[in-house]
Amino acid sequence: MKPDILDEAAEIWFGPQHVSAHGWATKLTLVGDYIVECDPHAGYFHRSAEKCLEFRNFRQGSMILERMCLVEAFIAEYPYVAAVEKIADLEIPDRAKVMRTIMMEFNRIHSFQFWWGQIAGELGLFAMLLWPWVDREYTLDAFEELTG
Repeated sequence: MKPDILDEAAEIWFGPQHVSAHGWATKLTLVGDYIVECDPHAGYFHRSAEKCLEFRNFRQGSMILERMCLVEAFIAEYPYVAAVEKIADLEIPDRAKVMRTIMMEFNRIHSFQFWWGQIAGELGLFAMLLWPWVDREYTLDAFEELTG
């Protein structure tokens, strides 16, 4: 009698392995060197934020998410804060919404400045690396003035 092929199978979780693999983990079923089944699971952050937030209150969650993204902290934090506001049925003043939008746009500009400097550095253009990073300091100063 021939044994069932899945009796010898091994199940492993694969991913997310890199920061560019946002939100995907995959359960693979392996038989020897062959993948016989692939079951993708969406919703996993690349730095296990969902696990970090399980035993924290909503204030602590905001601080964790802010520190997980080096370049776009305001943008990475916004969906969490918006969800907390909606669950708590909080109405945010219009002035705060405008300030939040402005800071997220500054954050987007900051991200481009960071990228432009990085790509110039990769190309070996050291002076070109410094120019956007000097301008980026003004954006970081604005962040510091607002957030402390």
